[in-house]
Amino acid sequence: MKVAGIIAEYNPFHNGHQYQIKQIRKETGADYVVVIMSGNFLERGVPAITDKYSRSRMALQCGADLVLELPTLWASASAERFANAGVSLLASTHIVDTICYGAEQPDSALMQNRGIEDIIFRNIIYNGVGENPSLLKGFDKERSVKNIIFDNVIINGMKMKNIDDFITNEYIKNITVK
Repeated sequence: MKVAGIIAEYNPFHNGHQYQIKQIRKETGADYVVVIMSGNFLERGVPAITDKYSRSRMALQCGADLVLELPTLWASASAERFANAGVSLLASTHIVDTICYGAEQPDSALMQNRGIEDIIFRNIIYNGVGENPSLLKGFDKERSVKNIIFDNVIINGMKMKNIDDFITNEYIKNITVK
């Protein structure tokens, strides 16, 4: 069973969001899509255009299988805290294999020649069975994954010591496990 996760506001839910869910299923082979969604207040405390129940219903009618509310404390915070809480909530379900995101303009300068860098995974505890291996891959030389720290990550009672069980490629650099 493959489960994809999305962190969203859906303010309002529109055809692009429906397309994203459809593409996520297609590209990841996900059997289910779980959405972490803001409630009645969004990032930086802005009220949503429509209530959380209507937006959840639209997401469910358009392909999501489960919508969970991101608590207002986190949903109305900075982008960093919003994202951190969303990822933490998806991880706490113990069922999400893949986290997906969308961009309104995927060909914009912001998306070109950028990789993922300077990320810290800290104080994470995972207990489960039948998990899929974790992927840690860059896209190409210009869009690599680098400077990633795993600090105090516990998997099934054992502190993570290396990334030997991860599926990786040549486009990752400077991965540290503490």
